[in-house]
Amino acid sequence: MAIISVQNVHKSFGEEEVLKGITRDFETGKIHGIVGNNGSGKTVLMKCICGFLFPDSGRILVRGKQVGNDMDYPDNLGVIIETPGFLPNLTGLKNLKLLANLNRKIREPQIREVILRVGLDPNLKKPVSKYSLGMRQRLGIAQAIMEDPDLLILDEPLNGLDKNGARHMRELIKELRAEGKTILLASHNQIDIDELCDTVCEMDDGIMTMIRGENKEDKKDQQDTCPHSYEDKEDIHPYENKNDSHSHTEISLLMSNLSLLENAALPLSVRGIPKKEREQKAAAVLTELGLSQILHARPSQVTARQREQVLLAQKILLNGEKQ
Repeated sequence: MAIISVQNVHKSFGEEEVLKGITRDFETGKIHGIVGNNGSGKTVLMKCICGFLFPDSGRILVRGKQVGNDMDYPDNLGVIIETPGFLPNLTGLKNLKLLANLNRKIREPQIREVILRVGLDPNLKKPVSKYSLGMRQRLGIAQAIMEDPDLLILDEPLNGLDKNGARHMRELIKELRAEGKTILLASHNQIDIDELCDTVCEMDDGIMTMIRGENKEDKKDQQDTCPHSYEDKEDIHPYENKNDSHSHTEISLLMSNLSLLENAALPLSVRGIPKKEREQKAAAVLTELGLSQILHARPSQVTARQREQVLLAQKILLNGEKQ
């Protein structure tokens, strides 16, 4: 069942159309990833779902009620969009207590528990102005989850966190899903998308495209191709292989519902590269590897060796982007 239903939503600022007929249902109890370069429209879409902005046309339903018509702001919603804002001269605990007083759903003991849950010290006397970027981000996540909402909108929630902090937050997000919460997650980090998300959509120039659904064949491909967790290979990029052989350490994913060209270009989707540009880059690499005649074939239609070449193309493209 869909907890969020986006129906033919358009949104413009002046003459610039930012959302171009977005239609998508988000199922309850899943983590739904949204990727796209800056300016693609993903944050605007999230703000429309939250009721911070209203569409010019189309409608957004949350739990069957239309945002901006039946309600201004969805109930039981936790949000972190862009940089979390707090009163700089107060401690993290005092900031969250002030926010909690708006709805009066929770008291200080629950606030202290959630601060601990995100890896901060509720007794810390340091004002938020002295917090690092990572600490502010943790506090922002605490603010989003402290009233135990069943729907979370998280825009780059792991921004500014170090490796251990990011790993901790990924585990927390998994726990929230296990508790039955629905999460919309925007991230530029491929590990976040691959490890956490049940579905993935791409925003590109105001248009949303499904790039990974919950197709059982896709999940089987992922299990067969990615036998190790990312914790086991924490120093390896999710689309990078440190060995020449693909047989043991390859953790790239070939999606059965995408063409070879789309598969090769897919890892660049979280690097801020527009779809047309990354597919041009992917086509050039695949052509060099001798696959120019089968760019639009599906993985199931080609040989194992050709599938390996696509994985190699992903690695070449990502190494090129790092330079």
